[in-house]
Amino acid sequence: MVEPGETWWVLERNAAAAGFWRVEDYLKWRHADQQLLDNSSESCANK
Repeated sequence: MVEPGETWWVLERNAAAAGFWRVEDYLKWRHADQQLLDNSSESCANK
């Protein structure tokens, strides 16, 4: 879930920019959002 090279400071900044108080909540949201994007791109490729 954490990308190589991401520091705690970067994660805190991105979490705050996305409206999250906790980095853990931001990471859960980001992971779920990425899965949605992956699933939608797979369905487009199957058409």
